[in-house]
Amino acid sequence: MLNYLKTGALVSIIALTATPAWAGNYAEVARSSLIINAGYTKEKNACTSPWYTAVMSGTGCSEGHQAYRLAYDYQFTPTWGMEVSYGDFGNAQGHGTVLMTGVPYQSNWSLKSGGWAFAGTGTLHLGDFVSFFGKIGGARPEFQEKLNTSNNYTGVTINNIGIVNSAKSSLTYGVGCQIDISSSFAIRAQFENFGTYDVYGQYGIPGTAKVTLTMASAGLVLKF
Repeated sequence: MLNYLKTGALVSIIALTATPAWAGNYAEVARSSLIINAGYTKEKNACTSPWYTAVMSGTGCSEGHQAYRLAYDYQFTPTWGMEVSYGDFGNAQGHGTVLMTGVPYQSNWSLKSGGWAFAGTGTLHLGDFVSFFGKIGGARPEFQEKLNTSNNYTGVTINNIGIVNSAKSSLTYGVGCQIDISSSFAIRAQFENFGTYDVYGQYGIPGTAKVTLTMASAGLVLKF
C-alpha cells in the first residue's frame, strides 16, 4: 500500500506542472501558514530490536503511538510551496524481564524518534475552499533507544556494544487534503511516510529489520 501512496504523491506533484494557476486572486492568498498536527505514528519493525528480542524476555510491545508535529508552510505560488516541520516521528514501547545472575528483573524498553522534515509541496485547488496536496523531501530523525531494569543495571551489551543512539536521513513523502474555513484558518488531514532506517544493523543480530516511520494526522492551519 505504501508503494501506491508513494507513487500517487509523485504523480500528483508531477501532474501539477500542467495545471494552470488557481483562478483566485493570488494577492489575497496567504503565503505563509503555521500548521499544528496531531495524529498516530507507527515505527514499523521497531519491536525487532535485539534489546527487546534478545536481551529481554519480552511480554508485550507496541509500535504505534500518538504524536504531534509543528510545521511552517510557504507558498511561492498557489501551486508550489515548501514545508519545514519538527516534532515526533514515533515512540515504540515494550516490557518484559531481563535475567541477571539467575534473577529476572522487570524491564521497560523504548525506541523514540523525532526531528526535522523538509519538503517541496504541490497543491491542486478544487474551487475556493478545497485543495489536495502532495509533498516530497527529506527527513532527519534522531533515534533514542532505552532499556530500563528494576535494579537500574546499566552494564548490558550486545556483542560488546551498548545501546547506540543515532541520527539518520531518508526520503519523505506525503499526501493530504485541506479545507479552508476562512482567510485565516483551515483544517487538513494527511498521511506521511518519513522513510526507512537501519537502526539495529550495528549489533550484528539476525532477525532485526529496518524501521519505517509513518504518520496519519489531522491539523489546524493558521494562515498569515
